[in-house]
Amino acid sequence: KVLENLNATVLIVAENKKRDPLDFLVEPTKDSEKKKAPTGMGTGVIISKSEGIIITNHHVIDRSSKIIVYVYSKDDTTKYNAKIIGVDEITDIAVLKITDFPLPDNITEVTWSNGPEIGHDVYTIGHPQGMAWTVAKGIVGHTERYPASPWQTMIQHDSLIMPGNSGGGLFDESGHLVGINTLLLESRDKTNTQAWSLSVSIDDVRWSFSRIMKWGSPRRPAMNVALEYNEDTKELSVIPNKGSNAIKSCMKEESILLKVNNKDASTYPKLFEILKNKLDGDQVTMETKLDNKVYTCTFNLENWTVLSEKSKTD
Repeated sequence: KVLENLNATVLIVAENKKRDPLDFLVEPTKDSEKKKAPTGMGTGVIISKSEGIIITNHHVIDRSSKIIVYVYSKDDTTKYNAKIIGVDEITDIAVLKITDFPLPDNITEVTWSNGPEIGHDVYTIGHPQGMAWTVAKGIVGHTERYPASPWQTMIQHDSLIMPGNSGGGLFDESGHLVGINTLLLESRDKTNTQAWSLSVSIDDVRWSFSRIMKWGSPRRPAMNVALEYNEDTKELSVIPNKGSNAIKSCMKEESILLKVNNKDASTYPKLFEILKNKLDGDQVTMETKLDNKVYTCTFNLENWTVLSEKSKTD
């Protein structure tokens, strides 16, 4: 089942890079042993064969002038052009569409899974350091890691991820897609000991994918507030940022968050579960507590990505 996904895995590269990625399809020689994969080279999974839809990592195709896709075949070295449908920089997901048809008959598409459990066997398929269509096996060490953002849930495992694996599929024993391979955590002591691999969880992949396919972008909502959880009191404080819609509407100072749209929002998971079902521009009503008094504030959600870009320049 897992090996069938070789036919649903592609090699992705920017054509303007100096080296042809097919250099890595041959056995290394003495002169080529130290070659490194070209910047921008990565992996992708085919979601729809008939439409040529591919999921990969955003960082694989970021700033590429032209995207080329190679399919799994010993004989077919055709360069298939692809275009970007949309990206989600926060989750590090990009959706591409192959523009050259037809695709070879042997090409397949992946099937979705509900996600793995701790201790389950998983498999990666990708192109580590240019060694194309490499299959590796590992086990899941944890299913919920948040290395960068609460919007990006990562699966921790020890199957191989190296440069060239980014954007490829993480599969369960039944061959179903459970994540997108994204990041390698190196050992802190820099001794090149076994590192942990991180893959974007299937729930986050599907969330980004469905929104990109519908709107061309994730349209991730933002309250534009600072949040701080107090472990002692088990309360979530909310502080409106300068210039935010919350401040413009009604909220002026720090208070304890109780509810959003009349749903319990007193913890990070509960709050983000509410926000994941919203779009930028949607109106929400926030219920907070200050000095034992309950207040409500209604305002429009902002766009997370736009706010992130503004913070880089402000």
